[in-house]
Amino acid sequence: MATGKSSFARNYDKILAALSVVLLAGAIFLFITTKSGVAAEKAAFDSALASRTPVHPALDMEAATERNKASHEALQRMVSPFKMAVDTEAKDGFFVPKTRVWCVKCRKPIPFESEECPLCGEPQPKRVDGAVADAMLDSDGDGMPDVWERERGFNPLVPEDAALDEDGDGFTNLEEFQANTDPKDKGSHPDLMDYLRVASAEASRLPVLFKSTSNMGGGNYKCQFDYTDRELGGKVKTVFVKVGEPIGPLDRLPGSPIGSPPRYSDYKLVSLDWREEKVFDKITNREKIEKVPFVVVERISSGRKTELSAGRETTGAAFIITFVQTRDGTEYVADGGEGEAEFAIGDDKFTFVSLDRSSRVVNIRRQSDKKVFSVPRLE
Repeated sequence: MATGKSSFARNYDKILAALSVVLLAGAIFLFITTKSGVAAEKAAFDSALASRTPVHPALDMEAATERNKASHEALQRMVSPFKMAVDTEAKDGFFVPKTRVWCVKCRKPIPFESEECPLCGEPQPKRVDGAVADAMLDSDGDGMPDVWERERGFNPLVPEDAALDEDGDGFTNLEEFQANTDPKDKGSHPDLMDYLRVASAEASRLPVLFKSTSNMGGGNYKCQFDYTDRELGGKVKTVFVKVGEPIGPLDRLPGSPIGSPPRYSDYKLVSLDWREEKVFDKITNREKIEKVPFVVVERISSGRKTELSAGRETTGAAFIITFVQTRDGTEYVADGGEGEAEFAIGDDKFTFVSLDRSSRVVNIRRQSDKKVFSVPRLE
């Protein structure tokens, strides 16, 4: 008997079942196909890999093992870092840490009262009633003993205070300890002379060069000089001077007012005379006896006299000595002869006394107390 339904409606469950079977079969086919393809590709890759020759040398397994071991130990130290020994009987309190010092051998922190290091077993300096029996014990390793630091209010467990300048005198606390001076008294500090050295010592030519004489008549002469003016950067000034006159006048200094008095050098002409000397005559190509002039000039500030011959330069026992302060590199220059050249270090003035030419040691005198210092060469 007909129901009026279409054939699809009457058989949809069968159609759906058939379609499911087809899809399942397709999926199984695809899986099998893909698996076999992957296996083929893997086999091809393994074959290609096996056919290749390594570019790099064989791995040193022993070295690699050592590196791995070192890395593992470093990691273990990070995971379980070093822990200080704890005194369970300490009564310092929760917020007050127990005082510790460095072990004299392993340099690790240990309890202050330890007679031997609980970590390495090294005996520690003995203590009497909590005080250090060894006066040179330096717990923080800053070069200043604990006893010395405590007496002056420093912390023997803080190494940074060695580089501080407690009294502002320019010397560190460590330098004050080494010089046995008071680090809290600005007037007590190491002697600067202990740090002074001679950097160089060179003969210095006199700034005065005698050139010639001019007969002015009536027995009067003028002498020609070339003066090297160091205050004007070495500018040479030619002047004509009579006996008894200072050598000058020189050019004005920059910035000096117009109409200011003439400027003269620190030298004056003391005398003029002649003497017979052998000279070489270029015309006859022979030596001959001739009267040549010579003068004596005096440095006004020191009274030192020097004889000059015409056209001949001379050092006149003058020097340019450069001193250096080894603490900060500051340089001081003494320019002049023995007993006359002066220079200053701070508020102290010094006079150059003498130069030992063999050892290059320079002797200087402090003007305030007349004390003489022998300054060695800079090594």
